[in-house]
Amino acid sequence: MFADVSTTVSPSFQWPPFLDRAVTDWTETVGKSLADRADTMTALDQWQTRLTTYAKSQGFTVRGS
Repeated sequence: MFADVSTTVSPSFQWPPFLDRAVTDWTETVGKSLADRADTMTALDQWQTRLTTYAKSQGFTVRGS
């Protein structure tokens, strides 16, 4: 099954260099909204804002946000 699914992943996919931060922010925003049955769209916006702010503070260029 995993071999079949692997063909659907873009060869250009890369994990972010700050995955630990992305997971923490996900838990605190989107994860919390799911657990609380709250507004997940707002939580997704919060997650994106937090990651974008963090990435820029680390010197990364962020496109598309």
